[in-house]
Amino acid sequence: MKRSHFDFEKGAKETALKELERVALLWPDNAPTRYYLARAAESLGDFDRAVEEYRQAIRSEPSMLAARERLVRLNLAEGRVRDAATILQFASPKKGGGETILSNELRILGVEIDSRLGMEPDLSIPPNESTSIRKLQAEVLAAMGRGFTARAGREEALKVLEALKGQVPVNTRDLFILTEIDILIREQSEEATRLAVQIARDANSAIPDHPIIHLALARSLVNAGTDLDEAESLLKSVLERDPRREDALASLGDLNRLRANAREALTYYDAALGESPGYWQAVSGRAAALEMLGQTDAARQTLETYLLEENPYDGLGALELALSLDEEQTDRRIALAQRAVRFGGGERAADLLALLGEGRDETAQSKGGS
Repeated sequence: MKRSHFDFEKGAKETALKELERVALLWPDNAPTRYYLARAAESLGDFDRAVEEYRQAIRSEPSMLAARERLVRLNLAEGRVRDAATILQFASPKKGGGETILSNELRILGVEIDSRLGMEPDLSIPPNESTSIRKLQAEVLAAMGRGFTARAGREEALKVLEALKGQVPVNTRDLFILTEIDILIREQSEEATRLAVQIARDANSAIPDHPIIHLALARSLVNAGTDLDEAESLLKSVLERDPRREDALASLGDLNRLRANAREALTYYDAALGESPGYWQAVSGRAAALEMLGQTDAARQTLETYLLEENPYDGLGALELALSLDEEQTDRRIALAQRAVRFGGGERAADLLALLGEGRDETAQSKGGS
C-alpha cells in the first residue's frame, strides 16, 4: 500500500494503478486504496472509473472528505449539480449526532451548489486557523458568483450581487466589486470587458483609495488592454500592501505579456503560482509567455502539469492543451477535446472535436443540468 501511494505521488500513475488494483482485490472496502485508485484513473483520463472509485471510497468511509470533495468538484465540472448536492450530504458523519462534519472547502462548494439550484445558500461558515474572515468572505462570494452565473447567466448574477451589495456598508462592498469583475472577465466578450471597466471606475470614485477596488480596476484595465500604465501603478500599490496576492501578480504577468515582455511576465506568473499552484490565470498566462519565447515544450508541460496535479476537471485547460499540440498527435488531441467537452469547454471544444472527426452529436457529454 505505502509503495503504491509513493508511486502515485512521484508520478508513476500506471504503476500505481496496477499495484492498487492488486491491493483492492485483497481489501475491496479499503477507502484510501479506492481514493488513490480514483486519483490514478483521473491522471490517465479515465474519469468514469474515477467516479466509481470515489463513490466506493465514500461508501466505505463516509468521513473521508478528500474523496467527497473531489467527487463533488468532478460532478460540478460536468454540470451534474444535483448529483454533487447528493454526494455532499451522503451519510455525512455528525458531531455528537448533531451538526454535519464538513470541511470549509466542502461548505463553500455547498454555497455554489445551492446558488446553482436556486436555493438560499448556507453562509454560516466559520473561519479557521488557515483562512481569515476576509479570505473566507472572498471565497464564498466567488462561489455564489459562479453559481448564479451558471444558473441564470451573467446579467442575473450581477443583479443578485448588486442587491446583496446594497445591504452592506459602502466601505465593505469591495469584495462584491471584485466578484463582479471576475464574472465579467471570465465571459471574455467586448460588452463584458467594457462593463467591467465601467463598474470598476464607478467603484473607484465611490470608494477611493481602497486596495481591493484598485485591484478590481487594474484587472479590468489589463483585461481590456487599455491604460496599462495606470493598471501597473494600481497593481504595484496593491502588492506593496499584500505581496502575496496571486491575482495581482498574475495580472502583472498579463500586463507584461501585453507589452511583449515575456520574461518579466514569467517572473510574475511564477510568483503567483508559488502562492497558488492551481491559479488558472497564471497557468494559462505562463504557457502563453513561454510560447512567446519559443519554448513550446515548456508551455505544454505547464498545461500538462496543471491538468495532472491541480485541476483535471478544467475543460478550458484541456482545450488549451489540445490546441497547443501538433496535428499528428491526433489521439491525444481527441482525448483532450473530449475531456474539454465533458468539463464545460463550450462551443470551441465541440468545434475542435468535430474538426478532429469525432462529430458533435456522438461526443457531446454531460451537458449537465440541475
